[in-house]
Amino acid sequence: MSGEMQKIIQKLGILTPDQKKPAEPTPSNSISSPSTPLETNSPPSSAAPEPAASSHEAGPESPASTLSSLPNGVHEVKDAQGHVIQRIPFKEGKINGALETYKNGKLSQSLSYKEGILDGQTLGYDDSGHLTHRMNYEQGELSGLFEMYSHGVLFLQVSYQKNLKEGVEKAFRLTGELFSERFFVKGKLNGLSKFFGENGLLQRSAFYKDDLLWGEVETFYSSGHLLEKSTYVNNLLDGESITYYENGKILQKSFYKQGKLIGQPQHFNEKGKEIKA
Repeated sequence: MSGEMQKIIQKLGILTPDQKKPAEPTPSNSISSPSTPLETNSPPSSAAPEPAASSHEAGPESPASTLSSLPNGVHEVKDAQGHVIQRIPFKEGKINGALETYKNGKLSQSLSYKEGILDGQTLGYDDSGHLTHRMNYEQGELSGLFEMYSHGVLFLQVSYQKNLKEGVEKAFRLTGELFSERFFVKGKLNGLSKFFGENGLLQRSAFYKDDLLWGEVETFYSSGHLLEKSTYVNNLLDGESITYYENGKILQKSFYKQGKLIGQPQHFNEKGKEIKA
């Protein structure tokens, strides 16, 4: 790689092609998720939260035995100071309805249950009462629209089917601009992924097949001009890889086969003339 190209790459903060799958950029405004890392395809756990000892309970009973003995109705779980931290709707030995969790006297999460299984909408809130996440379950499996918010502003939106991402996933900056758009089939990246700069222009595009880079990958200058174009097969560089000056002239040309560089790269000046070693 020429010194000129290294300067350009470092200035833009863009990774050069290698034999590993490049890490996808994450929104600069991203925050910690309520229960699930954004960078995985695994949904939040569907297991019912275990209630703490409530004000009406006596003895060292386990949560399971305590629940099985509760009468129908909404039961409150309180902390040592007597503050309500959960409200559990109970019917015929199982949680039924919206189980609510409180923090500092404010609702922090609401989970819908049917006969002890997560089924319906789940909502989360921050300390200011702003929505942090919205998701939907069907018979214990994450299914339907999944949304995440920061201070009430949407920054991630994707759909799930049977606990797996399905369809388009969109990430947004807190200012509302689109940051990325990726496509999933049965929980795996498939199709064209796009990432955008703060000016709204395309910064990177990459084609995936079952989570592997497979096809053309392009990166762009902040001006929108093409910076680099490469081809991947089975997550390995395979074919011609070209880096460009911002004026559109070729800076460097390389050729790869199954991730290995074949021969020596060619270098060119900004006028398009090849620089001989």
